[in-house]
Amino acid sequence: IITQSALVKTLSANMDRFRSVGKQTLISLGIGTPAPVHSVSSEDPLFQAFHLIRLYDISAVPVIDSITGRVIGNVSARDIRLIATSHKVYKMLNMPVKLYVEAVSEGAENNALTCTPDETMEEVIRRMVRAHMHRIYVVDEGLRMIRVLSLRNIICRFVKEPPGYFGRAFL
Repeated sequence: IITQSALVKTLSANMDRFRSVGKQTLISLGIGTPAPVHSVSSEDPLFQAFHLIRLYDISAVPVIDSITGRVIGNVSARDIRLIATSHKVYKMLNMPVKLYVEAVSEGAENNALTCTPDETMEEVIRRMVRAHMHRIYVVDEGLRMIRVLSLRNIICRFVKEPPGYFGRAFL
């Protein structure tokens, strides 16, 4: 099975072959500009994050600090599996999502991977591969959300696909 993660890892290992894309900034590639992102506030109940994931058929939502507007964490579909197997975490569904993020990040400042629009595609890919993450949030200087980049968004900069070829399969 060839996964998106495996493809991006291969791109990272062979970036010297893809300098025409790898050395460009996200902004020059057209993926460093603002785009709609479904997110939750740090004060929203955890179940709201899961509701958005299901409603919009997305794999994750960023958690935005209700005071500063900064990205402070990430809740993904993988977290739903964690909830389903843990009685302790299950009780957190109605608590503010920031409590869940703090618990699963084990005190780490932020479990969301971020970058800025002026970083190169190569830098972003290498960071995602090192962190074993499937998405990275593009933020401004104040760490406020601009957009999300998925593995598919990155792969599409290297491989051309006919319009609608995969439908909504990887959105």
